[in-house]
Amino acid sequence: MERTEPKVASQLSECLGAGTGCGWCRPFLEKMYRQWECGQEVTVSGDPINYASRRQVWKDKPDPNT
Repeated sequence: MERTEPKVASQLSECLGAGTGCGWCRPFLEKMYRQWECGQEVTVSGDPINYASRRQVWKDKPDPNT
């Protein structure tokens, strides 16, 4: 039920395992949730190569908490 009718965006993380590591995909999950909540078709734009390279840059950033 959380996967097909999530009450909050974090339920997508619980079901799919996304957004629980580096945090890179959280904005994507939130956007997907907003689309679903508004009755829109859920889409994620971009290509896999660009996504992977941008994610790597994100992961390589120094942790401000250390």
